[in-house]
Amino acid sequence: MDNLNPTTKQRTNVNTQEGTDQQQQQTASMDNHDDFCFEIVFPVEIRFPDGMEVSVSSEEDLEELIDAWYENNEEEEEDPDFVYPINITLEDGSNSTINDIDELEEIFDECFEGEEYEDDLCFELVYPVVLVFPDGSTSSVDSDEALEDAVDAWYDANPDSDDDPTVEFPIEVSFEDGETETINNEDELDELFEDCFDEEHEECFELVFPLEIDLPGQGTVSVANEDELEEAVEAWYDANPDSDDDPDFVYPIEVSFEDGTVESVSDIDMLEELYEECYDECDVDGEEMSMGVSSAVVPRMVNQKR
Repeated sequence: MDNLNPTTKQRTNVNTQEGTDQQQQQTASMDNHDDFCFEIVFPVEIRFPDGMEVSVSSEEDLEELIDAWYENNEEEEEDPDFVYPINITLEDGSNSTINDIDELEEIFDECFEGEEYEDDLCFELVYPVVLVFPDGSTSSVDSDEALEDAVDAWYDANPDSDDDPTVEFPIEVSFEDGETETINNEDELDELFEDCFDEEHEECFELVFPLEIDLPGQGTVSVANEDELEEAVEAWYDANPDSDDDPDFVYPIEVSFEDGTVESVSDIDMLEELYEECYDECDVDGEEMSMGVSSAVVPRMVNQKR
């Protein structure tokens, strides 16, 4: 359960895997805590996978503790979690007790059901659509709610799966202006998500090209523009689906801002800071700002609708 993972490495590596399961939406990126409809009441205790428990007295202490743990345990498959029960304060000032991870997930779900999140998606699926699960089984769904329920149920029953549900193509999507479009495969759907997100949210800085990227096992490649960057990264992921590593930039790189200024970025930590500042300005969840595109299209649809 990734409920405490700050996901800073996910959003700054040249990483195409934006959201591989429905539980990633519960990731509490603490620097974006204002986006949530509740606040944690401190102190709380955190239990780590090795059984160690640590008490933290503030949000800052929690961030530092979790960041440090992930930096020192990159290969660990399990994640830290709260020691329940915990107390939270809701927007209306009332308090609520959370007794387990299921109740916490429900609270996150409720937070992300607001219109400001639903409106991020610039198209709607035309139902019915057929879901195709990794075991080959299928299920026809006739609404957003049915889609979410089916995907959530599959992940609950298959928490360790490395594969994701998808849809049976072609599918139809409708846009705000009433126009419809046929989507024939995952590549076209990924492109649609990219276009949709680019319309809704502009990054507060741009990469200065040309630059070099380090492709694990293949060496460095020079790219002249964003299209070449995406193509190189997507090709690497297609060729290395089981790799635990991710492509990254060859530092230093330069970025340009909206006011025309240019800044040199010397390492990944500095790039992470820039992204965090950018997200705070744009009020956007970091996981959706990856430089690549996702192949986990159904989880992405479910997460975007919340």
